[in-house]
Amino acid sequence: MKRIALIADGWKRWMLYAFPYGLLECIRDRGVDVSIDHYNCFGNWNEDRDYNAGEYAVFNSIDLSLYDGIVTDLSNVKDAKTFENIIRPLRESGLPVINLNAAREGEERADNIYYVGTDNESAILEMMNHMYDVHGCRKFVFLGGPADHMDNIIRRNTFEAFIKDKGLTLSKDDILDSDFDYHAGIGYMNKWVEEKRPFP
Repeated sequence: MKRIALIADGWKRWMLYAFPYGLLECIRDRGVDVSIDHYNCFGNWNEDRDYNAGEYAVFNSIDLSLYDGIVTDLSNVKDAKTFENIIRPLRESGLPVINLNAAREGEERADNIYYVGTDNESAILEMMNHMYDVHGCRKFVFLGGPADHMDNIIRRNTFEAFIKDKGLTLSKDDILDSDFDYHAGIGYMNKWVEEKRPFP
């Protein structure tokens, strides 16, 4: 039997069920003998850095020698140093690692880490073209994730290229990098309303 460690941060409810369920369905479909150990924490849900460090410490307890492979979803890890502290031992283990949606710009690449992510460019273009063509939108604001997160970089670059291609105007106040937490969206919207800024 092969063993896989599933390492995830900041997901709850449905996502905690969906990840292992999807992996198990894939394993069953292929008729292979694999077990999954799921390690999850909530290291990005608290403003207390010591609390968050304690949450992330669960990943330090993983004995990587017990595993044949690793699947990670660390897309909710906000701090680049924390991300590196989690990914470094995985990189050094030499085990095959599938890294879901969590590449960082400038991140050292390793032969054993395989990035699997979203087609961000197509998704952003489809949404923006729809808003532009169907709804007549001519003013856009980008609210994204961490500035150094690869998914966010691709989305932001695609957003900016669309604006330029259409000859629209864009100010620095129209690009809002934050994190992927829903509180960020609520905070920006509240600030937008308080400042009586016009909606795009």
